[in-house]
Amino acid sequence: MSLSRRSARRRNRVGFEPRWRDRLRAAPPALGLLVSVLGGCSGDGAAEVSFSRDVQPILQEHCVACHAEGGVGVERSGRKLDSYEEIMHGSGANSIVDAGSASTSRLVLYVHSSADPNMRMPYGGGTELNKKQIETISRWVDQGAQNN
Repeated sequence: MSLSRRSARRRNRVGFEPRWRDRLRAAPPALGLLVSVLGGCSGDGAAEVSFSRDVQPILQEHCVACHAEGGVGVERSGRKLDSYEEIMHGSGANSIVDAGSASTSRLVLYVHSSADPNMRMPYGGGTELNKKQIETISRWVDQGAQNN
């Protein structure tokens, strides 16, 4: 059997050329280093977001004026945002928080600057949330929207 046939048979049996084995063995430490370096670049992105410490003050400042008992926001949407229980009230189509997924949570979509102007909150000239506040709410939702 020629050398090229032996290599081909070995390559087919293993799934890749033998020289790649050495590269794959070296990959896990290098991959770990890359992940740790990139993880360090994220700043406080991995820090746990607290509802009472981080999210509730944002909602109090920007949302509760309209979305509390007797507010215009409650009259129009039926949604109160003055407590954790009220925010999490409802399920399915009524829910504005999809715990674990900021990308599908209506709360995040409503405050995001790219939302439809007719749906963007705060509505009617209220002060928009800044990027850091939106990221805080998004991280809280992605972390499971816990009452902490």
